Amino acid sequence: MISEENVSGEMAIETTRAALCRQEFLERLRVQGYAPCTVRTYNGIVGQFCAEVEKRGLNAGKLDGAAVEAARRAVLANASESARTYAKFCLTRFIDYLVDAGVAGLPEPPCKEPTALDRLREEYDLYLRQQRALSEATIYHCLRFLERFMAFRFGETLGDLNAIP
Repeated sequence: MISEENVSGEMAIETTRAALCRQEFLERLRVQGYAPCTVRTYNGIVGQFCAEVEKRGLNAGKLDGAAVEAARRAVLANASESARTYAKFCLTRFIDYLVDAGVAGLPEPPCKEPTALDRLREEYDLYLRQQRALSEATIYHCLRFLERFMAFRFGETLGDLNAIP
């Protein structure tokens, strides 16, 4: 049975681990030759992220993709319009570092329903591979031609292929 003291102790250890990851990340930037002002900027942005994680009561075991994305959005919401792009870049690098260290997980990309044009592209790709046995380079160029032609002829949506003269 886990007592309150053990849970608190575990959370303190996990918080320390997140802080260590932050310090290791910043030290890695210093070793790579980043300017002190750049490291300070990273420190500020990463510090906001870590504070947001701690404010939500998340430890390393609970840093799944959804929690990471929620904390990331909260930090970016506080950033000014002019600094948001750079803050997004800094956060992405730190989150990637956390994922590589095994402390956090990435959010699942949203499932996109394939369009009719996507299905046509997949069928054409399959045809080029199985029926024509073309090389990867040739398949690549054929698919690029298909995409350019369809965009020129129909735009964003797939039109009636029988209407092509």
